[in-house]
Amino acid sequence: MTEFETEEVHRVLYVNPHRNGNAVTIGLEIKGGRKLALDLSPEEGAKIVDGLARTRFAVSGNLVGGIVSKVASVDIDADALGQAVIATFRAGTAILGRFAIPPDLALKMGPGLQSQAEQVLRTEALLKKPTGRN
Repeated sequence: MTEFETEEVHRVLYVNPHRNGNAVTIGLEIKGGRKLALDLSPEEGAKIVDGLARTRFAVSGNLVGGIVSKVASVDIDADALGQAVIATFRAGTAILGRFAIPPDLALKMGPGLQSQAEQVLRTEALLKKPTGRN
């Protein structure tokens, strides 16, 4: 069996999916202020998330399954390419996560998302409209 060196992680600095969807980079601050970035495939990242989701955390004195973060704000924007409504969840200045929501689903999720979904659909229609030029 291989021996592993264990380091205490003081905080997660960022979790950034790559644009091509083939990897995610996780930035960590380790004991002593050292920083470490990990590039993971979606499959390996899913293993970490699955393992953490099975852990139980205490929140306000109650045991809750999974990871719980208090969301302070949500920014809702239309994707410039007309493909999705982007929901960015924040806790203070830290970004907890970004989600691309298909416009047809966003239309069903309430007024805050409906207007952005309509904007995505308009942008998508404009981008697909032929210009008549060759």
